[in-house]
Amino acid sequence: MSILKSGNQSKLEKVAMKLIVSGIVMVIVIFLFLIGHVAFKSLIPVEDVNLFGNIGQLLEGTVGTLWTLAGVLLFYEAMNIQREELVGQKKELELQHQDIMEQTHELKMQNKLLNVQQFESTYFQLINLQVNIVDSIKLNLEVVDGKFVTLHGRECFVEFYNHFRIIFSDLVDITGEISLNPSYTEDLIQASFETFLTKHQSLLGHYFRNVENIYNFIRFNLFENIDFYINLFRSQFSNYELLVLFYYALSEEGKSFRILAEEFSVFNSIPAESLMDFRHKDFFSTRAFDF
Repeated sequence: MSILKSGNQSKLEKVAMKLIVSGIVMVIVIFLFLIGHVAFKSLIPVEDVNLFGNIGQLLEGTVGTLWTLAGVLLFYEAMNIQREELVGQKKELELQHQDIMEQTHELKMQNKLLNVQQFESTYFQLINLQVNIVDSIKLNLEVVDGKFVTLHGRECFVEFYNHFRIIFSDLVDITGEISLNPSYTEDLIQASFETFLTKHQSLLGHYFRNVENIYNFIRFNLFENIDFYINLFRSQFSNYELLVLFYYALSEEGKSFRILAEEFSVFNSIPAESLMDFRHKDFFSTRAFDF
């Protein structure tokens, strides 16, 4: 930026220009005086020789001072302009930084949205798989006179749970009066479920694995509003599915699911009155039921 830019001069610039012009005017005036002096006198007397020296001192003392002062003023003004330019550059850098931060924020939001979209795509595929697994379960149930009825989907879990209750009750009858010792009761549950699963492994093995896979998938993709997806998946379970899952979590095969059940409060809507014993809830931490 030129400090002598026309139409945009500061007060200091104007003063400096006036000093410079004043010095030039003084030089011109003295120069004209000398020309006139020489023109009217063909010979300069010896006593007038000192006149040139005095004039030189006048120029050095007056004009030199004026121009020096003008130079100082122009230098000071140049420093002010440079400082203003630095301030302007700082503001520009701040604006650029703000733009970069906004762009970074937008990229983060876009990345977050992309992650959510990818999560939802996989999540709903797993949910659909779970629905298909449930729908594909078929159980032939013998009724009277050698006749059979075929149960489909979620209605099979009513029979699954009833069958497990029978196994557990028979084991209690064999071993005698059920002990008040919690560890003994848990051992009975584990033994009963092992017998139950031996018969129904082909029907329920894939079901249990996929339930665990979905909860593990949610666990490794925790983000804002994840509760919506947790609740949505939990709402897929019927009451009898929850009862079967409850005792599966207490079995030896369901140890890993027991951790997930407590972390995601899987049993917060389980019909506790349908448990074989209400005290069985004590085998879990309260997190399994509170959400």
